[in-house]
Amino acid sequence: MPFLYDLLLKAIRPIVNKWPLPRIEEGGIYVHAASLGEVNAISPFIHLIIQRHPDMPIFLSTFTETGYRRAHDLFDGDIAIGRFPYDIKDKIDEFFRRGNFRALLIVETELWPNLILTAKKYGVPIFLVNARLSPRTLRRYRVLKSKFSSLLSLFSLILAQSETDRRRYLYLGAPPERVRVTGSLKFDLMNEEVEPPENFPSGNRRLVVFGSVRPKEEELILKAAVSLLRKNPEAHFVIAPRHIDRVQAIRKFLDSRGIPYSLRTSGEIRGRIMILDTLGELRNFYGVADVAFVGGTLAPYGGHNLVEPAILGVPVIFGPHYFNTPDAARGLLKSGGALLVHNGEELEETILTLLREENLRQKIGERARKYVLSRRGVSEKIYREILPYITSK
Repeated sequence: MPFLYDLLLKAIRPIVNKWPLPRIEEGGIYVHAASLGEVNAISPFIHLIIQRHPDMPIFLSTFTETGYRRAHDLFDGDIAIGRFPYDIKDKIDEFFRRGNFRALLIVETELWPNLILTAKKYGVPIFLVNARLSPRTLRRYRVLKSKFSSLLSLFSLILAQSETDRRRYLYLGAPPERVRVTGSLKFDLMNEEVEPPENFPSGNRRLVVFGSVRPKEEELILKAAVSLLRKNPEAHFVIAPRHIDRVQAIRKFLDSRGIPYSLRTSGEIRGRIMILDTLGELRNFYGVADVAFVGGTLAPYGGHNLVEPAILGVPVIFGPHYFNTPDAARGLLKSGGALLVHNGEELEETILTLLREENLRQKIGERARKYVLSRRGVSEKIYREILPYITSK
């Protein structure tokens, strides 16, 4: 296995050699966030450090091009930003020689061996923050459990998103006294205000948004929407596939049944169903929704962002497959801010009830919003945990 890993790094080196060396100031914090999602997640914490320690350098590395661009959008001029060199040992070593870092913060699940071992070599405290382990990742890591156990033993602290994540890290061999639950940074990301979507008329209607819909649940959702068109003349629907390449399949389903619809990109409103074939607008549509269904939950995908509609005071519906976000799902259900459905029939009936009963709709939406607000402050918790390490050097 080490041989194959070294072979992979050797193959990727020509690409990495073309990347410019990042600007790194000495004596700061090194944050590694793999991609767009992790960069967004860690942004409240980085802004907190900038605010409270304006003279402390921060270096952020990211793995993907989208993460790199997003980092520049969020922090350009405030911190140093560079591409992560695929765990190539001498490149990583150069980062640490130049940086003389106070701490290394790795976001979520990025257990790169050379990154971790190099930090240890230079005596830099290592933290896994906003740490999570999906069932799929856990199964993959379990194959090399002894290797990951030795890596996890090198962390000063592992700050998990949830109790579920904490237990998974313990199963992999993390030292129990170093694994703590601080919550998910996604709660700190959520703003209660959002701009309404452009060129989308309001009108006298009830809007249901199906967000992040996955292929194996498309037919259930579309059948429910078509049935609800007949049962509630005020109902309008926005269907947002998780991946844009599914737009054609959704169109084919509706065309085969003669159901009029519009595409967001067309700029026209036709019928009472819109397919959201753009990126980055789902939250704007949640903001004008009366009811939201969060996809990836009626089929075993694990679910997507339940917090996004909840913070906007929209009643949330999801299916039983929420293993990627178990704590948020259970918390919303326990607080009365969400409703669980198990199939297309239950989905249809639940939406119909919410559309008919305004008081119930408002009550569930307000409970959802209050639940999210009660979970904020994760950046502060992480800051307090690492403060002794970043101020002692």
